[in-house]
Amino acid sequence: MFKNHQTKISKWALRSVDNTAKVCLLVSATIQTQTPRVFAEYRDILDKGKDSTFCWGMKKQTYDYIQQNKKQIYRILKDTKLGKVKLIDCLVELGRIDGIGYAKAGFIMQLCIGEIGCMDTHNLQRFGLEAKQFKFSKNASDKLRRMKAELYIQACNQQGGCEYLWDSWCELIGTEKFPELYGSGEAVSKLHCDWLGIKA
Repeated sequence: MFKNHQTKISKWALRSVDNTAKVCLLVSATIQTQTPRVFAEYRDILDKGKDSTFCWGMKKQTYDYIQQNKKQIYRILKDTKLGKVKLIDCLVELGRIDGIGYAKAGFIMQLCIGEIGCMDTHNLQRFGLEAKQFKFSKNASDKLRRMKAELYIQACNQQGGCEYLWDSWCELIGTEKFPELYGSGEAVSKLHCDWLGIKA
């Protein structure tokens, strides 16, 4: 699953600045949105921008930040993939995106460069973790942001790492949460490609 679908997404995402921005917008669209609704809501945001009914609350600020800073976001992900930037530094910078905490910043890195992972609500519950240990305010110091980033990366590694988090989450969604819709982890993994319009 991860080895197949994530690899294709990574190649596509780092092909251009706009592709990277679309991945970031997809990640934003997944916030407080159940998996079966992601495709329609994400596509509506791509089509209508901030006028989309699904671009609500902080998602409007996230949209603006991504559009205004997409070149920098692309560059730090590209440089991290090439080993020029440390994972923690990339995570801290992506965590500066308005409306994006470390869970979703980790998801962006998971999709674009195959690193870190996403500690969403499902993963927090199954691993017995609390979201508050990774959270920080917008005015948090760089020292605190870095400390929280270290904790987040450590948690992802302790729970099996990026590939395991991807594959096991897909299995959870496909066979336990929405078996009638997907029926397998493979189908859920492929969804990530489908959402972005990538041939799986």
